[in-house]
Amino acid sequence: MSVPATRGLAKPQYLYRRNSIWYFRWTFPFSISNLLNRRELRLGLGTAYRREALRRGASLAVRMAAFQARAEREYAMTPTITPPQIETLLHSYVHESLNEFEHGLASHPAVSAPEQMDANLAWIDASRTDLETRLRTCDTSREIADARTFLSHTGTTVPENSDAEIYLRRGLLRADHFILGTMAERLRGNYGADPFLGFATAPSTSPTITPKRLSTVIQEFTDDHLRSNRWESKTQMDNAAIFRDLVEIIGDMSIGTVTKDTLRDYRQTIMRLPPNRTKQRRYRDLCIAEIIQLPNVKPLSVCRVNKHFTVVAQMFKWAVDKGYVATTPATGLAMPKEKRLDEARAPFTLTELQQIFLSNEFKSERCGTQRRSPYMFWLPVLGLVTGARIEELASLRLDDIKEVDGILTIDINILHRRVKNKNSIRQVALAPIIEQLGFRDYVTHRHRQGHGLLFPELGLRQGRRGVTASNWFARYMDRLGITGKDKVFHSFRHTLIDHCKQAGLAEAAIKDIVGHENASVTYGLYGKRLRPQAQLDYLAQVDLGIDLSHLQGVWRVLMAR
Repeated sequence: MSVPATRGLAKPQYLYRRNSIWYFRWTFPFSISNLLNRRELRLGLGTAYRREALRRGASLAVRMAAFQARAEREYAMTPTITPPQIETLLHSYVHESLNEFEHGLASHPAVSAPEQMDANLAWIDASRTDLETRLRTCDTSREIADARTFLSHTGTTVPENSDAEIYLRRGLLRADHFILGTMAERLRGNYGADPFLGFATAPSTSPTITPKRLSTVIQEFTDDHLRSNRWESKTQMDNAAIFRDLVEIIGDMSIGTVTKDTLRDYRQTIMRLPPNRTKQRRYRDLCIAEIIQLPNVKPLSVCRVNKHFTVVAQMFKWAVDKGYVATTPATGLAMPKEKRLDEARAPFTLTELQQIFLSNEFKSERCGTQRRSPYMFWLPVLGLVTGARIEELASLRLDDIKEVDGILTIDINILHRRVKNKNSIRQVALAPIIEQLGFRDYVTHRHRQGHGLLFPELGLRQGRRGVTASNWFARYMDRLGITGKDKVFHSFRHTLIDHCKQAGLAEAAIKDIVGHENASVTYGLYGKRLRPQAQLDYLAQVDLGIDLSHLQGVWRVLMAR
């Protein structure tokens, strides 16, 4: 692992300050945190001076990186064993033991003499009583040596007193109890329903043990999705955080040992975590175990909890396809949604639309103490009349603004952006009001400036251009007093769709305009997308209830530098 650079006086990620004193924090990767039984190491650096903290921190970071690299090498060389694999080995052990016993009976008939049989049965009865007592009290101390011998034949090791070793020791107790009971019945001549149990063919070789810890499978799953370009950077970051939480909560166990009960416990913990905890000072320096002990923690929403399980379930399904586990335990654990699907994001009311577009700030060149940028004017207007998603609009390039059949359109394609799905690829006709507000002139102006983007002031954040715009719009809504969680930029999309439905527009037409999947075979498979003129004809039937004509020329004020 490389040590983060300390160029100049920039603060590296392993340093943080609390109460003016600098601290060192080193987070271990999944692969070794479970072996160390700790997620991270924290040390006080004993100084309030930044430069001295950088010096001491860099020295510690070099040593920690070397230790981590050595631990990861040793970890990678240590095969592990899972409960299903243990059960397979125990099954083989039972069959081989009974097979040997059966051959002994055939080779030494005297063992069936009454006096010898009584002595054998008495010994078996006493041994089984002892095993039952130890099973009841979970005393597996006498099986430690046997378990290690057992593992040595498979070429695997497990940490001393680990869950896997204890599971194996108890498994040996269970196996011996079954073997002795079956031997007693055989001595009495009772072979039950399967008289050939002792001669069942045992596996000729021990099963191949593949070390697949949870962290290893997660990394392979992630690499597979990145290679196939199925995740954009934001999705990767979100999923990485979900997997970090998963491993921190349940440990970096072998994937075959994860049960439905394990994931139920994981869900109970996730439900007690706050949203955006890495961004809040109260939580950012605490581990999950510390956070859930705090009072008055606002929990994650049901939607967010289910998002965790969706990602985890995808990973387990992938692991099943790869043969790492036989079945997935991550089914049936999602929580009921708090709201109906059509209530997740609410449309704006007419009063709210008037607040947004008629406010003094919307027409002003100032935004609080800062100068307003053109996207702060055009994005809400375009969002209202097109129903497009904020990322679709924020990432528009000048060559995406096209004239088709004499109608100004925006071309939402996959050339310079990632789209939500294949149905998002579309051409959207711009209503006449957009031209009246000067959008064509705005595009021309941007061309003269030599820009390729429609809104070049929007930089990439988390791989998206809409993040900055989304954050600005949220602050703008707060200043207007529109603070409901269901009222966000995406509400423009719901507003247009709702008005289209109320106007009686055909569902297929609405889906074509906003880029939803058309479930109808006739329209979805055989029908072509609506031409721009047809879109305008449909939209002419929709009255959004607000007049935007008073905004003509505002964009010129915003372009002044």
